[in-house]
Amino acid sequence: MLVADRGFQRAMKAYAGKARTNFRGEDAKEPLWDEMKEVLYGPPDPPAILSDGSYLFTACMAHYCIDKGAVVISPKGEIIAAAMFTGKPVDAEQMFSPYTLQLNIFVKNERAHWPWRKRLDDWANRAAAEWRSLPDTKLYSANIDTRIWLISPSTAKLKRLDLSPREY
Repeated sequence: MLVADRGFQRAMKAYAGKARTNFRGEDAKEPLWDEMKEVLYGPPDPPAILSDGSYLFTACMAHYCIDKGAVVISPKGEIIAAAMFTGKPVDAEQMFSPYTLQLNIFVKNERAHWPWRKRLDDWANRAAAEWRSLPDTKLYSANIDTRIWLISPSTAKLKRLDLSPREY
């Protein structure tokens, strides 16, 4: 399991910097690297080799396998993208609130070529199908809200990028 490797954990911490998020629906913001560790800590899928020689590693969250994580690692062993696929209630206070399915992708270089993006979108579509196959499917939204975030190492903030599919 990749996420259990201390070297990978150090690399993820370095990649995420001090960015904080609450994409998994928690009330308080958590370090991005910690949220990524959570969504990657369950059963892993077999790694996929991408057209540029990079590797796509995916796994699901332990004991809640409908939330998932992904990491793209270059042939040199550097993290070049990370992603979380999660479902969040639209209104956490409401008992049967519909869920929003989100794919959040984290990059450090907004101008990089992204040969991994189609594979990541395919992975997210399979994850959405899992959500929709749950017993009460009317609770889950039909669409995936995809957001791409630029990790700013100098400010420890995430900047949402507005990229159309043609731009990757």
